[in-house]
Amino acid sequence: MAIKTKDGTFNSRPANYERDTHPAGINFELKDGTALFAPYSFLSHALYHSDEIIIYYIFGVVRVRGERLRPVFTMIRSQELGSINCAVDKIAESEEPLIRDILFEDAETLMS
Repeated sequence: MAIKTKDGTFNSRPANYERDTHPAGINFELKDGTALFAPYSFLSHALYHSDEIIIYYIFGVVRVRGERLRPVFTMIRSQELGSINCAVDKIAESEEPLIRDILFEDAETLMS
């Protein structure tokens, strides 16, 4: 499925995520370029809501907010999600997951 970018060209990859058959973990990237790599071995569990996925790691929580997130959650469960980002320069197809925001929460902050 082709994804249309702002400049009118097409990209055959999904706009906000990348599937990988054997990733060591998930690379999360924010709009400002800030990135976090979280190994699957540190993942405790994940919770799915229609507009948010909450991923619990031993070091804290990552919240992924957006629309049509079920395929992303499925890739997390099967450990096939390699990266996810808040791409502002790409427009997702109407049936593709759309990532609006990614929030990092430190475990120490959660315990306070």
